[in-house]
Amino acid sequence: KRSCLPFFPLSRANRTGPGSRALKAPVPCPFRPASERARMDLEDLQNSEACALRQRLLEELEEERREFGEDGAHLFQAPRLARFLQGNNGSIEEAAAHFRRMLQWYKEADMCKRRQSVVDKEWNVEVVEGANELFEIMCIDVSKRMQDGTMLWLQRDGLAQIERIMKLGDEELAKRLSLICELREIHLDRRSEELGRLSKIVQIRDLTGLNISVILRNRAAMKRLADVFKVVSTAYPETMTKMIIVNPPAGFNMLWMAVQPMLNNRIKQKFVFIPDGPFEFPQQLAQIGGLGALHALADLSRRPGEVELVPGRSHFHYQELSKGTCARWAFQAPGSLQFAVIFFECAERGPKVHEVFPTQAVTGAVSGHCGPLGLEGMLWFTWYNDSWASTLQVLDLKVSLHEEPDEVVRHPSSSSVLLRKHSASLTGSAFCCIPWLVGDVDVSEDDEVVRHHHARSPSPIRVRRRKVVDDEPEIGDSDSWEGGLGSDAFAKLVLQLAALVLLLATAQTARSYLGRAGLWLFG
Repeated sequence: KRSCLPFFPLSRANRTGPGSRALKAPVPCPFRPASERARMDLEDLQNSEACALRQRLLEELEEERREFGEDGAHLFQAPRLARFLQGNNGSIEEAAAHFRRMLQWYKEADMCKRRQSVVDKEWNVEVVEGANELFEIMCIDVSKRMQDGTMLWLQRDGLAQIERIMKLGDEELAKRLSLICELREIHLDRRSEELGRLSKIVQIRDLTGLNISVILRNRAAMKRLADVFKVVSTAYPETMTKMIIVNPPAGFNMLWMAVQPMLNNRIKQKFVFIPDGPFEFPQQLAQIGGLGALHALADLSRRPGEVELVPGRSHFHYQELSKGTCARWAFQAPGSLQFAVIFFECAERGPKVHEVFPTQAVTGAVSGHCGPLGLEGMLWFTWYNDSWASTLQVLDLKVSLHEEPDEVVRHPSSSSVLLRKHSASLTGSAFCCIPWLVGDVDVSEDDEVVRHHHARSPSPIRVRRRKVVDDEPEIGDSDSWEGGLGSDAFAKLVLQLAALVLLLATAQTARSYLGRAGLWLFG
């Protein structure tokens, strides 16, 4: 391989200060200027120029390589060297300095010895002592993969139990996380060797319910996060190909706009944002991460017993369906919840989305069915609490499957939903949750309403515009203000004013924690 190099490096004896690391002259990259090295495909382990760069870095680290011997031989393999080169834009000098910081941490953490407990284990957090508990507290799932085998790392930050995390000692937390990262690195490097290019994870972060300002005000939590990030960035660079941010909270865009100019294009391209609501983002997430990403998202939200939804919180459930299978579901909703069901059809080019039951407000006893279908795929259920102050529940959820191969429905969008109301009062929540009832209806306690939804074709979902009701009163029309302060138009005006006040308060909060975040990120 040396014969293909443009020139040979000076021998160690001829360098300034022989044998002295502090006096060693930096080794520049002889191939391309920095701007062109940054564009080089350093992930391709077979690329001749990338191979030459790794060889130069290996020669620069020859002394450290001899020091670590056989126990540390894995650190000097092609995938690990390539990650440090890519993380430092192909600069051998910077990559070598970064690599030496990693080696120093490796010795302090005694990782050569500790990694022996996981070196021959499968990618499963259960092989790391205490990892299951830690991932439950942090609401993390790493058991799923994309269709091409890429490892998924899904985290619901809004459900993380900060108090329990803070109860763990610093040393115990560092030991668990570092060993998990080492196990992940082992499998990523092995797969990289098989593929001939760097294998990385896709990380999905669901920020639903995350209060960034509370975390930024918690100095102890911020220190924990900073320590963890420092270890990961120092010892395990370039392990992530994409970070998909789902449901970023209010003010996140302001924070991102402040940070973005300080990032290079390679880092910025790693971030993908899906800001849509709980009924829309699963469709986009399925296209990027596959159905496995949705499985992990729903599994992380599962809790034994009843499901409680604070204002603005959503809950998900999925059920896989085979051909000729009919699914029936039932649950209790004591308060008015937004509910929808969609079907993901398994296809070669990615899942196709079909609407089963459109988003509607439901309450009381709710049941429905879908199928039997002539397609294979997955049903996806979404509940969302759109109230401002009330915590609501989903009770007694049951989903059952029945084989009915002789009565296959060709349209995945065929369904019906049954709602049994608990109250006879039209002014109560039972009436408010049935928007398809119009006119004067006499509702008794035992009445039932059946909602049928039949689509003429299994066409993919399109974004639905809000229907405009012809007789809806306009706030600007004085003739429509019948009833004075008790009219619907006045109530709508009050809600709009309240929304404006909330928007202003959110902007003020975002500006306050933006300053704190900038101070933490950039000193």
